[in-house]
Amino acid sequence: MPFVYKDVDKLINQPLAGSGTCVDIIKTYVPGLQGKPTTVWRAGENVMEAGSRIRKGTAIATFEHGRYPRRDHDNHAAIVVRVMGSGIWVADQWAGDAKRQYIGLRLIRVPAPHNQRNADGSFKRPSDNALAFYVIEK
Repeated sequence: MPFVYKDVDKLINQPLAGSGTCVDIIKTYVPGLQGKPTTVWRAGENVMEAGSRIRKGTAIATFEHGRYPRRDHDNHAAIVVRVMGSGIWVADQWAGDAKRQYIGLRLIRVPAPHNQRNADGSFKRPSDNALAFYVIEK
């Protein structure tokens, strides 16, 4: 079951949620995931494969082996604004972006084929690779 925040459009340009990390936007706003640790998150459907079936406001993240990787980089969480063939428009935030101290609108693109996956099959630059995002379930 996907978790959906229906007022995603109202988040754009609002102050950063929580400490400003990407997961804090999910933990602050998305019903059913509010205050829940990322250890309970599981990978649902791949966002790009599901395409237009993904509802606006759906919570998404990058996953490895079905779990959210808790690292300082190369993982991300966001809320879907729109899915299209070339990528995903999301509402997201980055604690490390000193220039952007608000929740923003961002296009996460599908990279060119040679930039999609590493030799071991893992995603290259998953935070910026639309193919690496899955619906958050628990």
